[in-house]
Amino acid sequence: MTKRVGLLGMAALALGLGVRPAAASPIFGPEVYVKVQPAGTPDVYSDSITVPAAGVYLVVIQNGDDGGGRITSGSVVVNGTTVANDVQLGGPREFLGRHVALKAGTLPLTVTLNDPGPGAFLSLVVLPVAEKWDFTVGRLLLPYANATDTTLVLKSGATLHDRRLRINYFDPAGTLQATSDRITLAPQANIAGSAASFITTGSWTSGSITVFWAGQGPARVFGTATTVDPTSSEKGLVELEHAGYRSRDFWKAVNQ
Repeated sequence: MTKRVGLLGMAALALGLGVRPAAASPIFGPEVYVKVQPAGTPDVYSDSITVPAAGVYLVVIQNGDDGGGRITSGSVVVNGTTVANDVQLGGPREFLGRHVALKAGTLPLTVTLNDPGPGAFLSLVVLPVAEKWDFTVGRLLLPYANATDTTLVLKSGATLHDRRLRINYFDPAGTLQATSDRITLAPQANIAGSAASFITTGSWTSGSITVFWAGQGPARVFGTATTVDPTSSEKGLVELEHAGYRSRDFWKAVNQ
């Protein structure tokens, strides 16, 4: 049986009872899912959620960020229950919350992304009802790089929580050529390597790079790249541009 309650209704009930949740303890995520197949060809991500005790849990979805990048067709299914479909993902809201009754154990989570094309994404977190929660998503952009001369350094600004990353590589015409797998960036940590070293699917010679990320708390992910100018052959260090960002702290917004 699935129970769905509005986010504001849940908050009003908690506030009316004098409840101020403790620090959030997600049982899954935040995780980021990125569209890599052409529009109309689904990307299907299969994950699992470990539920410590039977009860009602909150599934929170951030669709894209303040720069766009929204999924317009797809679904999120938790243990056979659809918590978001084409209607929700294609609607005007980029931020969704659904309450779902879950049994204890390891349960399947399936995220399907249909439209639009590569570069759209959504982020997701699952946590117990009435806990304080917040999470942040964003994108970093390197406008031009090549596989031979580019080194990436990605740094977490978070002090407490991991960041999950995925990287897309596009050719100069904007066609997706390669992707990374899921990358975990620990608090305060950094990862460094040649741009091509993060690729797990496809191949890439030159073009642009987009880093998608999500994590608990408001801190951003930062990045730099060592590149070679294709015209002058001069080496330089550049910052990755913040192409999008969205920070969500539901309890702060309700209590302001």
